[in-house]
Amino acid sequence: MTATVGYSTMLPGLHDHDAVPRQALLLHADFAAAIASCLEVGAATEVFYCVGREHAVDGFRDFCTGLESTHDRAIEELAFTLVAHAWLWQFRQCGFGSWTVDLSRADDGLVVCEGTAPSLDAVSGPPIRAFVAGMLAGFFSSLAQRELRAIDVARYSIEKTSPGAWRIAVGGPQHTKDVLAHIESGASFDEATGGSHDR
Repeated sequence: MTATVGYSTMLPGLHDHDAVPRQALLLHADFAAAIASCLEVGAATEVFYCVGREHAVDGFRDFCTGLESTHDRAIEELAFTLVAHAWLWQFRQCGFGSWTVDLSRADDGLVVCEGTAPSLDAVSGPPIRAFVAGMLAGFFSSLAQRELRAIDVARYSIEKTSPGAWRIAVGGPQHTKDVLAHIESGASFDEATGGSHDR
């Protein structure tokens, strides 16, 4: 994945809500939460992850078409942060809170997405977190044109986070598996992200 750090001169278009096709993300957070409340957590988590991933993959082409039309450039010619933040704007539109992309760990093979979803505090259980992680995995896999995995590191990390704060890391399948294993063993996110990994 090629990451262009910083916004381009096309930044104003990022805040044009009509620039992002709404059909690319149709499932509202309240609806997802209602479904999750009817399912057993253990069984629902992986299902929700897969549903979120496929949902993002299915909507990726429409998203690209809308963004390319707005900026009159191919998606590959747009700054990475512009594309990522334009896509994440849909999360806010659909009740999943405000999200940002942290590229400070890109050299370690990870893109970290952080968000706050206060409207989901009461229902932000494993299935909903898995759905969001699946969405991020589907989007970044489509953008990078390779299989990536997303893990919910805020759920397990011993680091203190504010209520409603989410942190999801996206990277190669084996690397994210290793990072999550370290975190579940009690390591901090910083400690868990060292070592070799698949890029």
